[in-house]
Amino acid sequence: MSQTQQITACAFLYNSKGQVFTAKRAATKTFLPNHFELPGGHTEFGESLEESLIRELKEEFEIDVIVEEPFYTFTYLSEQNSIHTVEVVFFARLKNPEQKITLHPEDHSKYVWFGPNQIDHYFAKDDEEKKAGEQGFALLSQKAKAGLDYIGVSVGALIFNDKNQILLTKRSQQAKNERGCWEAPGGAVHFGETLEAAIRREMKEELGVEIEILKQHPAKDHLLPKEKQHWVPSVFEAKIKSGQTPRILEPDKCDDIAWFDLNKLPSPLSIITKMDLAYYLYRGKALVS
Repeated sequence: MSQTQQITACAFLYNSKGQVFTAKRAATKTFLPNHFELPGGHTEFGESLEESLIRELKEEFEIDVIVEEPFYTFTYLSEQNSIHTVEVVFFARLKNPEQKITLHPEDHSKYVWFGPNQIDHYFAKDDEEKKAGEQGFALLSQKAKAGLDYIGVSVGALIFNDKNQILLTKRSQQAKNERGCWEAPGGAVHFGETLEAAIRREMKEELGVEIEILKQHPAKDHLLPKEKQHWVPSVFEAKIKSGQTPRILEPDKCDDIAWFDLNKLPSPLSIITKMDLAYYLYRGKALVS
């Protein structure tokens, strides 16, 4: 019996929400059909591991990725112990968070983004990729975080309707800070993203709407001493494009949305929303909560 050794590079592909990508192998695969896996593939002769991983994800999912550091390695035997595979797992992220992921049915039947509490749903107890995932999530939690380990840049939107009511969202109990506060919706700016592109993306992801930007407010400091966070947000006045209704798409971030008259605002408001409304209403005077 001939014996072969091969090297495989796989991606612990994570997004800004701390979720990780996994894909389900097609039912027609001879090796591990209908099995969820970390994306990747075999290294070709003359390729570096990073080059092979970039190529494999481009071929299988039509995505461009940034490969970061490797953090887990394991080996396994397959094909009646005739093939010895060495698998190296790398941290990776999408070059463009908005790029479309395309499945090829001969390779994969579905994909999901999952969090650390869902890993048991996709990987078996003795699966080495599960162990890689557990270690990856543990290390990911230690990576530098915007607003905490360095000053974060964010965007927000003061969205008004034809009645001059403002749309506010209520931060959920799973939010990073100011839980239970009402705020103007928004989020962090991704690397390489313009401020306008960021707020358009956030409104699409968070509320499922497209917006028309009307005006930009001056940037300001958003300091959260209790959480030891520092953000520099840029806020836009905007309106929702005709025929669209906002809805909650990220319940871990906000769990309620509503339109409010400016003289009947809810309580409590987030710190930055008080500042934004003070600028809008009084051009800098303090807003009484």
